Amino acid sequence: MVSYLGFPLVWPNGEVFGTICVSDTKENEYGEKYETLMLQFKELVEAHFTLLYQNYELQDKTNRLQKSLQEVKFLYEDLKLEKEKTKTLTKALEDKYGLGNIVGKNHKMQAIYDLIEDISQSDSTVLIQGESGTGKELIARAIHLLSPRKERPFVVANCSAYAQNLLESELFGHEKGAFTGAIRRKKGRFELADGGTIFLDEIGEIPSTTQLLLLRVLQEKKFERVGGEDTLKVDIRVIAATNRNLNQEMMEGRFREDLYYRLNVIPITLPPLRERKDDVPLLAEYFLEIYSNANSKYIRGFSEEVMQIFLDYDWPGNVRELQNVAEHAVILAKGEVITEIDLP
Repeated sequence: MVSYLGFPLVWPNGEVFGTICVSDTKENEYGEKYETLMLQFKELVEAHFTLLYQNYELQDKTNRLQKSLQEVKFLYEDLKLEKEKTKTLTKALEDKYGLGNIVGKNHKMQAIYDLIEDISQSDSTVLIQGESGTGKELIARAIHLLSPRKERPFVVANCSAYAQNLLESELFGHEKGAFTGAIRRKKGRFELADGGTIFLDEIGEIPSTTQLLLLRVLQEKKFERVGGEDTLKVDIRVIAATNRNLNQEMMEGRFREDLYYRLNVIPITLPPLRERKDDVPLLAEYFLEIYSNANSKYIRGFSEEVMQIFLDYDWPGNVRELQNVAEHAVILAKGEVITEIDLP
């Protein structure tokens, strides 16, 4: 027979983590006094290991906290960098599309500049009408960049670029399985523009069924995705543009009357370039500077003959055509002055 005395070692939470024991070959070797000593020793061992464990836990928490603080620091630096990028991008957009970038001293354009500044602070719908190439999107961007929404998205939707079923998906989005090829849910342009401005270019091209859906968005700011049942609500400003005479389209029954009046809250009509010939030299010099810098060329200006050609020409493609002519001439120019041989 042998003598044996043992006790479990227990964490403060009651979990056993070991044992402490003594044994002897002699029988009844350990009496009550020895048991008391063992219990005291057991408590010392438990206290020691508890302190070690608490110290380990504290060190682990400290390490995790330091790691988290470092991650927060990195995230803060990333956020600062992203904010600086956003500021830089916003400044670049303002430089490229701001009101100061719309060139023209003609009285018709001056009236438009004043109107843009007047309406930019409101959320009223704007309808911009004018021939192709007159700068309708540039006007829309200028309105957005002068508005309280300038930090939010400016989303462009070209209504003439899609068939009817695809146009509705492009504008309102669709659910997975809504039609053949809809392999995933897609957000539409209205949803992407939430909080900002949506620019509906070539609004006169949309079919009658889509006109009805668009009317509801203008009235209630609500819509459903194609194939969906959930009603979505958005906070947007709508700016529309067309090269058609929408009033005539309405009178002839091709454009809904109620939609026309919803869009035409603030009308802006851009004059064709042939009606603002006094702006041709300004625009030509403006584009000359842009493309000279872009192509690292030093070109002082246009010859008198070229400028006279510009003034005599009616510019059916408007400002966009003049811009393309200036770019073409700069690329082909061999000297410091644009001559007739450099023109397309």
